[in-house]
Parts: sequence; structure tokens; C-alpha cells
Amino acid sequence: MNGPWPAGMMEEIESILSRHHEWPDGLDSYDAVFDSGRFFPLQRRRELEAMMRVCRSINPRTVMVIGADKGADVFHFVKCLPTVQKVIACEIRGTPYAELFSRYFPKVDFLFMPCGSRDRLCLRQVEDMCDLIDILFIDGDKNAFKEDFETYRRFMLPGGVVLMHDICLSSTNGFCSQTFDQIARRYRTEKIIDMSEHDEDRERQARGEPVKNSYGEWIRRWNNENTAGVGVLYL
Repeated sequence: MNGPWPAGMMEEIESILSRHHEWPDGLDSYDAVFDSGRFFPLQRRRELEAMMRVCRSINPRTVMVIGADKGADVFHFVKCLPTVQKVIACEIRGTPYAELFSRYFPKVDFLFMPCGSRDRLCLRQVEDMCDLIDILFIDGDKNAFKEDFETYRRFMLPGGVVLMHDICLSSTNGFCSQTFDQIARRYRTEKIIDMSEHDEDRERQARGEPVKNSYGEWIRRWNNENTAGVGVLYL
């Protein structure tokens, strides 16, 4: 395990993956993931759900995830999108959960790469794969949205969808929002920005109610308009 992963993470991931057959495929999100102590994605749930509906509309077969983190987004791509047959995922901190995904989703062909998205190893393996990509989810280096997009645009199918996470995030040079807006000039686009969970949490705070789980703690910690958000590019 390469990255600074939390203790107990692998056990939690296996517990959820081993039970996934108990829940119907094709939902927009899954309670067990967002109720988990460590596995939940660092995304606003309602934004992720809208993102999954966009993806489902094109019946994707191949998905690439740049910045797979603990694998919760990968889980949603394969569980929410029944047409997905292949997933490419890179995470510079490592992908210790790779074997678990292959074991519990045997019908999906996974390519997990414990490296940066523009490393030679990553590029070579994507090139060798030969298949074109339907969905590209960019959630890695926030200052390299443009580089990731330009690197993998040539592997994308016409009619494919590119998703850029954290377009609301403000960095020193405003890379996330500015880069998306620059690229967006060439494509049909939309922005998925839903602050309703934060609004509801502010109401709970005013009533003195505690958060219910770790995801709720994350929402409360990042309760501002300059985080998350998903930019969608239609190719």
C-alpha cells in the first residue's frame, strides 16, 4: 500500500464490495458507500448522482478515472452504469484495492495503475489497450486539468463525455474554473453545481443537530461555494 490510507480502509472496502450484489444495479448512488466511515467519495452526493445520469445517457462501455482516490468513484461507475465493461483508473498514491474490484466485479475488465496520469507507464498501457474511452473523469492534479484533457482527448470516442471535478475550487491561479471555461469554448458543456446538501446542513447546525456520518462531517467541513462542482464536456 503506497499512500497514506486510513487504517481499516481495505476491510471496509471489501465489506461493501462483497455485498454489492444485494443492491440493484443502475441506481444514481449507493447508501452503503456514503454511510461508510472511510470509503465515501469526496464529492457532493447530488452532484455525483447528476453526473451518473449524464453518463448513463450515452451507455458507456469504457471509463477512465484520473485520481481514483480510495475507489468510491470507480465503484459508482461500475455499479451505476450497467453497460460499463472496462475501467481504467490511475491513482498516484497506489491502488491497493485493485484485486478486490476484480474479484467482486468479475465481468468488468479493470486496469488499475498506481502512477500519475501522464507517466509513461500509464500512457503506454492505455495505448496498448486499443479501446477508445467513452467517459473520462478528471479528478487528479487540480493544476493539470488541461494537460490531462489534452493527453487523453485523442483516446476519446465521438459522443463521449469528459467530467472535470472540483471546477468550483479556487487555487492560487484559479486553474480549476478557468481551465474548464477555456476548454468549454470548443464544446457543448454544462456545469453540475448543487449546494443543497450544504444548505440543509446549515439548517441542521442552526438546530444544533450533529452530523450522522463521516460524509456528513466532510460536507460540514467544506460548507462553502468554492469546492466541488462538476464540469461536463460533450465531445
